[in-house]
Amino acid sequence: YCFFFFFSSRRRHTRYISVTGVQTCALPIFITYVELKFIEAEAYIKGSTADAASAKQALKDAVAASLDKTGTTDAAWTAQFDAVVDGLTDNDQLYKMIMYEKYLAMFCQVEAFADWRRTFTGTDYASGIPALTPASGTKIPRCFPYPTSEKNYNSNTPVRDIYTPVGWDK
Repeated sequence: YCFFFFFSSRRRHTRYISVTGVQTCALPIFITYVELKFIEAEAYIKGSTADAASAKQALKDAVAASLDKTGTTDAAWTAQFDAVVDGLTDNDQLYKMIMYEKYLAMFCQVEAFADWRRTFTGTDYASGIPALTPASGTKIPRCFPYPTSEKNYNSNTPVRDIYTPVGWDK
């Protein structure tokens, strides 16, 4: 048994009291600094008044933080990337770069998939950012399947396959 009575909070860990004594666990991360900076960049470029300069700076900060997080910083590459970003004059191209870099930084996280679904139109998968092509067949999954236990024990579980768009994705 474990009683989650939190009594001390630290930067990355929290202590709680359990039957076996004081335990330490990692705090859940709901949003990272990297994701926050990408969201900020997107908001600047897609806001009611597009602010390309602020979007570019947020994009550079996001990519730098992502590289720093993985320990792959390279000053020469960063300078070259910054020059490419600074050279963008079209807001649509800047938006595509923001979303592409966000996809790379958040690969294997559910938000990367949600962002891709949010950026493509109709059934043209290549219109999303990044442009995707089905590895086999003609479709890309659009939702997670319901677990077998949910189907077995909940008669109200909708019948759908993984290619059925969720409500906001239709």
